[in-house]
Amino acid sequence: KECDWSSDVCSSDLADFVTTEDGTGVVHIAPNFGEDDFDFGKKYNLPIVDLMDENGIYTDKAGEWSGYYFKKANDKVLEMLKKDNILFSSFEYTHSYPFCYRCNTPLIYKTQESWYLKVSDIKDKLIKSNGDINWVPHYFKKGRFKYNIENAPDWSISRSRYWGSPIPVWKCEKCQKTKVVGSLAEIKKLSGKEIDDLHRPKIDEAEFKCDRCAGVMKRVPEVLDCWFESGAMPFAQFHYPFEKKDEWKGLFPADFIVEYTGQLRGWFYYLHVLGNSIFDSPAFKNVVVTGVLAGTDGRKMSKSFGNYPDPKKVLEDYGADVLRFYFMSSTIMSGDDMSLSENELSQIKKGMYRMFWSSYSFFVLYADID
Repeated sequence: KECDWSSDVCSSDLADFVTTEDGTGVVHIAPNFGEDDFDFGKKYNLPIVDLMDENGIYTDKAGEWSGYYFKKANDKVLEMLKKDNILFSSFEYTHSYPFCYRCNTPLIYKTQESWYLKVSDIKDKLIKSNGDINWVPHYFKKGRFKYNIENAPDWSISRSRYWGSPIPVWKCEKCQKTKVVGSLAEIKKLSGKEIDDLHRPKIDEAEFKCDRCAGVMKRVPEVLDCWFESGAMPFAQFHYPFEKKDEWKGLFPADFIVEYTGQLRGWFYYLHVLGNSIFDSPAFKNVVVTGVLAGTDGRKMSKSFGNYPDPKKVLEDYGADVLRFYFMSSTIMSGDDMSLSENELSQIKKGMYRMFWSSYSFFVLYADID
């Protein structure tokens, strides 16, 4: 852009994610690494230069940094800048960073091509059919769930992983024509191969001739987002439409489902999207939303934290009925969060439950005598 360089700043080029108060006030832009960079690069039509593979390793395009894992290149880059006497400043700075929540591996934001389900085209349908669902507690219906629908982006349904359900799309290497394949029988008819395993690498052995240019059609490398599989549960569990086609009307939508508040933008949402996309119907008639059950340290219960008592021991010490009564009489059934308290379980067992059990034992004793 043309600017008046006599002024302090060129206001039209300012970005809201960098300030002039810290450092130089200048930031490098890598459009394929990070959402801010991508949006800024899109605004100014900057090129996307891909220097890294899916494992975070710099490729040959990165020159002397080829073969480096991106986290291990940091110190080497600093050394080079110091050596060439072009380093402005170097200091430690603590900030949040994305990690895999399961294994704590550092992650990197990287632009990828993706397959999308165009949720924006069916939002009105999603909102309307939500009106047919009975929500407990009722305020989630026109509250958080409706908000999630109204603000939902188009759904990226593909993942660049090895494990997962392969996307059933074949693409011609020559003319780029695509074909969606709907069954194992169709794969056999097109490729001549008997495929008995729908997962990689077996499914990728099936190739066939393009009917447009006679090129080779191969399956695209992506697999489905696991939430797509979760949303497909109502029909996938019955192998519909290959089985139970006649009984389907009695199987869908489900009479009742239950999960915790995190599934308002998870399972509940994806069930709703696929139910409406495929069947023009909500996937469930009634839904109970529980709160989040926190552990002994106040954090959400997690195997990695180990912040919960042994479930088997809880049942042995207090009994299943005590545990059921504890949950059913708690705020968690109203969609509120709570922490598990063994002390409260003990009080229920010693109080109400012991009195109930004594009354029952007294009745059985004399009922048998009479």
